[in-house]
Amino acid sequence: MFRHCKATLILWLTIFGLVQALNAQRYYFIPYSVNEGLAQSQVRDIVQSKDGFLWIATVGGISRFDGNSFRTYNKSNGLLNNLTNALFQGENGEMIASCVGGIAIFDQEKLNQFVFEPPYENTLVNDFLNFEDQLILGSNGNGLLFYKNDSIIKQIDLGSKNRNFIRCLWNTQNGILAGTKEGLVLIKPDGEVDLLNDEISVNSITGTSTEQWIATNGSGLLRYKDGNLDVFGKEEGLINLFVRDVTVDQEGNPWLISKNSIQRLNRTDLSFDEIKSFEPEVTSNMKVIYVDGENNLWIGTDGYGVLKFTGEQFRIFGTDDGLSSNIIMDIDQEANGDYILATYGYGVIRMGDDGIDTINNREGLTNLTVWSILPLEDETWLGTSDGIQILKSNEVLPFEGNKALPFPRISNLFEDSKGRKWIASRNGACFWNGHEIVIPEAINELSPKDVKGFVETDEAIWFTSNQGLVKYGNDGTATRFNKSNGFPEDYLTCITKINGSELWVGSEEGVIQFSTETEKAILHSVSDKISSNVINFIANESDKRLWFGTDNGVFQLNVEEYKKTQQFTPRGYNKHDGVISNECNQNAVFIDSEENVWFGTNGGLIQYQYKRDSKEQFEVIGISLTDIQENFESAFSQIHIDTFNHEANTFDYDQNRLTFRYAAIHFTNPDKVYFSYRLLGLDDEWSPDTKENYITYSNLAPGNYTFQVKAKVNGGDWIDQPEAFNFYIAPPFWMRWWFITLCILTIAAIGLLVYKQIISQQKRKRALANMQNKARILGLEQQTLNAHMNRHFIFNALNSIQYYINTQDRIQANQYLTNFASLVRKNLDSAQSESIFLKDEIERLKLYINLEQMRFKDRFSFEVKVDKLLDTDAIQVPSMILQPFVENSIMHGILPSDEFGKINITISEENGSLLFTIDDNGIGIETSVKQKEATSHHVSNGMKITKQRIELLAKAMNSAYGVYGPYELKDESGSTIGTRVRIV
Repeated sequence: MFRHCKATLILWLTIFGLVQALNAQRYYFIPYSVNEGLAQSQVRDIVQSKDGFLWIATVGGISRFDGNSFRTYNKSNGLLNNLTNALFQGENGEMIASCVGGIAIFDQEKLNQFVFEPPYENTLVNDFLNFEDQLILGSNGNGLLFYKNDSIIKQIDLGSKNRNFIRCLWNTQNGILAGTKEGLVLIKPDGEVDLLNDEISVNSITGTSTEQWIATNGSGLLRYKDGNLDVFGKEEGLINLFVRDVTVDQEGNPWLISKNSIQRLNRTDLSFDEIKSFEPEVTSNMKVIYVDGENNLWIGTDGYGVLKFTGEQFRIFGTDDGLSSNIIMDIDQEANGDYILATYGYGVIRMGDDGIDTINNREGLTNLTVWSILPLEDETWLGTSDGIQILKSNEVLPFEGNKALPFPRISNLFEDSKGRKWIASRNGACFWNGHEIVIPEAINELSPKDVKGFVETDEAIWFTSNQGLVKYGNDGTATRFNKSNGFPEDYLTCITKINGSELWVGSEEGVIQFSTETEKAILHSVSDKISSNVINFIANESDKRLWFGTDNGVFQLNVEEYKKTQQFTPRGYNKHDGVISNECNQNAVFIDSEENVWFGTNGGLIQYQYKRDSKEQFEVIGISLTDIQENFESAFSQIHIDTFNHEANTFDYDQNRLTFRYAAIHFTNPDKVYFSYRLLGLDDEWSPDTKENYITYSNLAPGNYTFQVKAKVNGGDWIDQPEAFNFYIAPPFWMRWWFITLCILTIAAIGLLVYKQIISQQKRKRALANMQNKARILGLEQQTLNAHMNRHFIFNALNSIQYYINTQDRIQANQYLTNFASLVRKNLDSAQSESIFLKDEIERLKLYINLEQMRFKDRFSFEVKVDKLLDTDAIQVPSMILQPFVENSIMHGILPSDEFGKINITISEENGSLLFTIDDNGIGIETSVKQKEATSHHVSNGMKITKQRIELLAKAMNSAYGVYGPYELKDESGSTIGTRVRIV
């Protein structure tokens, strides 16, 4: 008897538990703890600042959260101590935190510490309030403290030790409401203390100035309004009277937590809803609850960090709710309203008002891996890995057509308008006509493989395969659409229709939109992630919305919006929306009559509740730079963000590798935030959209720069005002004006010294050359003198004198001797200087010619013609330059000739130069050269020496001096008539 009662009790408890599990609302909470960067897992307070950041106080420091990363403050970087207790935002936007024995104030990245003076050196502040120009502190034993100018200036004693332990404060229209360890106290503006209730222990207060919600330690939830205290306890559905914290959402509904339960009080009917976590352990020790500016719910725990509630639009079912498996392969609804689920390896699950039941081999299911479900009027077909089985009530029956199936694993089942049951398998498609399995001949000829999805239009049955889309027409024909005839893809996974004739087909490359009327296909990319374009299911929600299940999340397309704009921008759902598993199973989707979408994942069954999707597409809450790193080290504490002066943020030339980190607050779904940036001074173009929240620039050249970054939520607009940071990269000292000026002056000075040195060297070289030229000229002049006074000439002259003496011709002897003496004297005088007057040179030349005429009587005559415009007394010429050429005319031109010789010497001006022309009527230069061997005993070096003298003079004087000739003179018939020499 006892055993029977005990078994009955256990059965009823099990059924009750299953019913409760079905009706319970279990949702996903995203945990953030030390692994994600939180300072410590024991949370004491949560507050959102005006710039959007979430500040979290823990027993190991304070963390600031931007939705993606944490920035932590603790004792190592300036905090008074690691144990932080309460957070509060001051009137000017500064964040105030309490530590043991003092407070910390964060003001624009600057951390200031204020230590309490005795007797408050061990005081811990539990809450803050602003009161006029003072800060009100609720302490842990010293009552109410007034803080101003970095010190405590006043204390209000609340009457007892426990009442002086203040846990929370709130501003009301009647004064300051203080929740204490023993009682609720109202401190009026005149300082009077009014004890409202001395029997309760208050943990938290929230609300407005006219209505406050009070969390108590053992007395449930209280509401203080119009001087009255209303109690909400177990009669109203409160699970635990020990309420640790309470907050109010944007609809005005209070949310409250106890140690391990979360409830919401509906303002409309004053009833409580319980919110359960899909992972109960993370909500097992809760301390703090907070609602941010986007209406997101945050919970601080004592050991699991901080949790973000993802909302109520996605409801989760798993093994903890009574399901036999979390891997759901198909979902459908039977005629009686029960939901039926196919699982991988655990049979079939039926969910109804009576609870959750599992159908497996005990009920006759021969294969527990069920791929597809087809509910009919009085039975349900189950497609398994071993054929089809029929479920009637709770009994599983065999299917008589299994032996005729193309392949035993049944991937999908579908009933068309004619009552035919279509069957999808690896080896093709067939249908059951009520009597037998039929494989239409037209389909058999196409031999499609890996069939997965069916849909029906007025004209045909359409199904997917790994060789394209197949149309089986009402006339019994079959047509294939694949890449060979213009269809975007071959390997197709799923299919649905909208508006009667438009097909949407899933592939491994995206979604294909196909018109059955025009046979035009368009391939759409669901996301920029490859895995998000592997489509596992498509569901049509009353032609309003299309749902796509992928290998990387669930997406929803607003059909009406798409038709209007032709912009294919599906809304993605991820863990921030409550989708616990991103990998969706093949064809595991169902839309019920209330437009709730059910889909199966590898992590459980998820129900999307359209009526509870209250999440708005919030814009980002501004954008801010969170760090600036110079060569991998943070320089954020030394910079000035809000300045237009570039040089206020100056980096040295070798500090030119800068990393900018930035954040745009969007706690609702930080994964949907996109950024774009640019660096004015380097590139004026905005970067492509990116999810990366940092960018590094290397080897920046010196100059002024402005870094700009903007943000948006995917599908939204960019924020109006980008965040900007102006800075300056200083040039190295060798590029600065003073150094360049110094270098120019130094180079100019060096250049001047070098120039002077070169000029000096050139002068020395010229002086040396001149000295050398002068020495050579002197040598040549000496040689010229020697040439003029050669031994043959002297010997011949003396013989001539002796001849005149022997012949007693005294007159000729005296004349010859006189001329010879004069010539010798003039030659010696000319040798003393480089140049002589032209008049003296002509006289010396005439003396020489006269002597030669006396030697060679009646052999030649000469004439010297001087241009009348020439001043022979003023013009100077090199000495002894004419005689060698005249001597050459006499010796080699006239004397060898049989005719009477004539020598004409012309001196004239030509183009500013003095020109000497010596003409003779001798035998000519060519004949003279031929006869030279016969007169080789006469050696004349005078012309050679004179030419060398003139060439040296030309170099020394930088002039156009020169000797041209001798060359022959010819008459009109070409006969030689003499020789000419020109000296310039």
